[in-house]
Amino acid sequence: MDYEILAAILGVCLTLWPAAGSKYSILLPFSQGEMDGCREEFLDADMSDPGSLMRPHHSTTARTDYAERICRGGMPLAVA
Repeated sequence: MDYEILAAILGVCLTLWPAAGSKYSILLPFSQGEMDGCREEFLDADMSDPGSLMRPHHSTTARTDYAERICRGGMPLAVA
């Protein structure tokens, strides 16, 4: 598998790892829930009741909150 292409598709940072036996290390960004310290239940809902994800939901998040989340990113080194 070409890890550079995979990293480009996933939008992740790909770094070379000099340790013997390992060629690549892929750093994935934190999720918004991890950064906010809350439990994410998307996968639980997807497995138990997928139809619940299709129902209309009105967000209480303001546009400025979305902008702040986009600007803060999620890579571990940037968040620390």
